[in-house]
Amino acid sequence: MKLKEFSPPCRYPEFKSGQELAIKASGGIITIVPKLPDVDEEYTLAERRALAGPFATAEEFVADLHRKKAKLTAKTHNPPRK
Repeated sequence: MKLKEFSPPCRYPEFKSGQELAIKASGGIITIVPKLPDVDEEYTLAERRALAGPFATAEEFVADLHRKKAKLTAKTHNPPRK
């Protein structure tokens, strides 16, 4: 099915003028959502690694989160009231 260009009405604030939209039809319901850019086309592999942060694996990231949580919990722990 070939789609024509569609200009969303201004009463839908989640759509912007000139924005590409994805239109899906299923079970008699038509859904119109903003079309997201393809990540592979937007960033190179090196750029995606830089965006991922200083961690080589997800396990390193989770371990760092736990360390930071422990530090915050230790700092904000209030002594018991008498």
